Amino acid sequence: MIAYVGIDAHTTNYTLATRMEGSKEPINVNTYSPAVSNIVKYCKAIRKEYGKDTEIVFGYEAGCLGFKLRRDLEQNDLKCIILAPTSIPGTNHLFLSISCQLALCRISASSPRKAFPASALPCS
Repeated sequence: MIAYVGIDAHTTNYTLATRMEGSKEPINVNTYSPAVSNIVKYCKAIRKEYGKDTEIVFGYEAGCLGFKLRRDLEQNDLKCIILAPTSIPGTNHLFLSISCQLALCRISASSPRKAFPASALPCS
């Protein structure tokens, strides 16, 4: 089973929306203070609920926070894909972006460094 987690990252908080493989709707949306330790705890809770072998794939929009979040996640053995803001269509920044982030995570899970045009997204 794979959990796809879209992160809306800000300097003051991280909002995480999680969709499980095969589901159409997020299982939850949570906001945390911006500490990677909170995300690691969140991952432990997902694995407790869905099984310790659950793969977790994160995606977030590239922005002023740069690549530090990705590096921090990868140091905790968590897969993370950074998305170009121009590849995420939609006007409702949080929910449409996260929905598209999750779709892009599914597309790129096998090759996380590959870039995809917006037209490749199922939500475009």
